[in-house]
Amino acid sequence: MSEKMYTAEELRDRVRGAVEHRAMWMGLIYLEGKKVGYDAEEIIRAAITRMGEIQGGMVKEQLENPDDVRQFRAGFMNPVTSSVFAIDIKNEEQNDLKVEFNYCALVEGWKKLGVDQETMELLCDMAMDGDRAIARTMGYGFELGDTIAQKCPVCKIRFSKEK
Repeated sequence: MSEKMYTAEELRDRVRGAVEHRAMWMGLIYLEGKKVGYDAEEIIRAAITRMGEIQGGMVKEQLENPDDVRQFRAGFMNPVTSSVFAIDIKNEEQNDLKVEFNYCALVEGWKKLGVDQETMELLCDMAMDGDRAIARTMGYGFELGDTIAQKCPVCKIRFSKEK
């Protein structure tokens, strides 16, 4: 039996579905933990930060020159990830990377849970702890601007390496 080949759009949609599923897990863990009196935010932030450190370390090991933010972008924002989040590169230099995400599967998952606006923005900020930790592990600065969770049209993210 041969394996089905997926089009780029089918693969993108399947990965988006997996990310939505992950976001729904995260959201439910937060909501259920909060319901029983746990500091769910602290626990989730710690876990996501740790995962970002692990992921950042894995990306860093693969790069010939981790100080070159362009190499990071190529490794971290591969074609599948770029398609899933509809990423536009706004600026890409050796020490500076500005990107805009035009789609967020995490937000779509949280919407399916019916979370309120305040919770959605909190969940987004917790999720971004992973990216913050990746940047820190790489030795980069990280800036989060507008987000889709805040009802902005795009998420604006910047990774930078001081000279």
